[in-house]
Amino acid sequence: MSYELDIKEMARGLRVEESHRGHCPKCKADEEAFIVTRKANGLVFICHRASCDLRGCIRSGGEGYVLERSVGKLQEKPPLDASSFRPLSKADLRGLEGRYGLAPAQIRAAGWLFVPESGRIAMPIWSPRGVQRGWVLRSLEVSHRAKALTYKEVDGPMPSWHGPRGGPVVVVEDIPSAVRAAKYTGAAALIGTTLSTDKVLELLEWSSRVILALDIDATSKAIDYAKKYSWMGNLCVISLSNIMRGDIKDMDSEEEQRYTETLSTMLR
Repeated sequence: MSYELDIKEMARGLRVEESHRGHCPKCKADEEAFIVTRKANGLVFICHRASCDLRGCIRSGGEGYVLERSVGKLQEKPPLDASSFRPLSKADLRGLEGRYGLAPAQIRAAGWLFVPESGRIAMPIWSPRGVQRGWVLRSLEVSHRAKALTYKEVDGPMPSWHGPRGGPVVVVEDIPSAVRAAKYTGAAALIGTTLSTDKVLELLEWSSRVILALDIDATSKAIDYAKKYSWMGNLCVISLSNIMRGDIKDMDSEEEQRYTETLSTMLR
């Protein structure tokens, strides 16, 4: 069912960056939980009721995009038997600290576990509400054919959120980089390089600014994404090629200092 006409009517008369709060055209709840905001090239909208979560965007003179997804589904257990997973040992934590530069407290906060059957590290995928919505089983062994195996419970946006919400969020490709970036700001892992409209909507909903920090070989893709979605909100790119040789999870101390200095400059 399309709610485009209702949403456009609610936004009638709004200037750029002005918002209207009202009743959701989908769930029709008594409270005014639906917000539509006028952007330079269209509308962005969302219902904040947990049982509804109608959200999307409508470009001026172009195609509309509507995402309807029940947040209740995100509270189901991921389709993966984790009963055999065990806590990380001190040796595991030392190995991960050496590999990714992460303190044991950061690793424990991210909820990482060890998978005895495969020797992989089980990394939960966290929603912005702090609900687990999947797993990434990441290998530290070069002998494994697949570096990472992803198990998700529903189709749709699947960034893994780490650190504080509501402020700037640094968007990276993988969970280890997100956990490391969360030392300084909020962070979200795309679990790949694909940034779709529904992911952008989620990122903008839970942050004040989206900073794309994809791996060096994907910098041009990040720039294209920032141009494509800039009409929806505050998106920018931090080019890692001027700061480090690899990506955020592989930073040495000097690279980390350059990264924090660059980030601080961008956030002023």
